Amino acid sequence: MQQSDASVNRNVLVVDDQAENRLLLRRVLTRLNYRVEAAADGEQAWRKLLQRNFGFVVTDYEMPRLDGLGLINRIRRCPWDGVRRRPVILHSALNNDVKLRHAVRADQRTYFFPKPLDVRRLTKLLKYMSSPNREASTGQRGWLMRIALPINDKQNLMPDA
Repeated sequence: MQQSDASVNRNVLVVDDQAENRLLLRRVLTRLNYRVEAAADGEQAWRKLLQRNFGFVVTDYEMPRLDGLGLINRIRRCPWDGVRRRPVILHSALNNDVKLRHAVRADQRTYFFPKPLDVRRLTKLLKYMSSPNREASTGQRGWLMRIALPINDKQNLMPDA
């Protein structure tokens, strides 16, 4: 059965090996009117991605079997546009990991969101992800908007607007 784009965009796949993190994200995203499905690792998430349309994926970085970067790599190499073009939010406590930052910088459809969860910032990131101008965001401004974490103590990458 074919779903409308509006319906598909409200479906979210949350991937985390910690049950409490999946539950927290499920609660927050459900309150923001998303329909959430969960997976405990990248392998389980990959199978779900091949079976169902999701508007976007929120994945942890460090997981057994297939980590977040491995899952993103599979998604981006998938021959099906419906999977390959999905936005992915990499949700991790490892703010300064070089591989993680490189993965986000190199891919316009990959976003970084730090742990612990900040609902206000997540809401702003989701609003930015759904904006029609998102794809046109290039250069430093586009890069900054795709990373929702502090640059330093005095400046935030996500504007308060």
